[in-house]
Amino acid sequence: MSSRAALALSVPTQHGAWATLAASYLIGALALSNPSIETLLIAVPIVCAFLGRQAVARRRRLPAGDSRRRSLVGWASCYAVVSLLVTCLLALEFDRWLLFPLGAGAVGLIALSLALEWRRVDRTTLGELIGMAGLSAALPATVYAATGMLTAPTAALWVVTSLFFGGSVFRVRYLVRKRLAGPAVLYHLAIVAATAAAEYARVIPRWELVALVPSAVAMVWIVGRRAEEQVPIRRIGFEELGHTLLFIAITLTVYRTQIPGGFLE
Repeated sequence: MSSRAALALSVPTQHGAWATLAASYLIGALALSNPSIETLLIAVPIVCAFLGRQAVARRRRLPAGDSRRRSLVGWASCYAVVSLLVTCLLALEFDRWLLFPLGAGAVGLIALSLALEWRRVDRTTLGELIGMAGLSAALPATVYAATGMLTAPTAALWVVTSLFFGGSVFRVRYLVRKRLAGPAVLYHLAIVAATAAAEYARVIPRWELVALVPSAVAMVWIVGRRAEEQVPIRRIGFEELGHTLLFIAITLTVYRTQIPGGFLE
């Protein structure tokens, strides 16, 4: 029974984290590559890393005598073994050896996020931004698994995606706590400007900027209203999901229509 209960504890309940992970994986699988057996396989270590991190985090929160602590260690070990086996399969069968340093980087981000959580600073703005960057790392891992290449466009798309999800940190904080209005607006305007500059430098394709505009406009409008009423958490969640789906749709449209024109070259 404790093993089954521990398994349930190892599954994150944060819908926003799942949405960020799934969106990053989906963009990586479809924006700069085509679906393949490799994109399906890489989903296994990505999800295992997510579950394993949760298992380690939940174990620390449980009382010393709780039997689920030992079971959580077992589940974390299981996730690690499965992740390593699938990564080895991708490396040996498909020559994806750079997955090992990418995996080491992912482990480093997980360790950093756990350290922030254990020091109770994971809910700070910086802590949550680091968390978003870690979750969106599923994007470059998926692109590399699918194509065998790590390119500047891949890195640029990862940065844009991380910055987009970072915007949700500011929006949610403002809606829930009515704090950081100035930094929230400046952040959204800054990422729009940075994306425009990246488009001008041809690091990312034209019109990717459009994917960031709706959330930036929403942030400016929310702050401009200066409404004092408390917004229901469920409503915030649905609004953030809407922003995420719109970002995915626009990003995939932009990349899928411009990649055939030789953007990657």
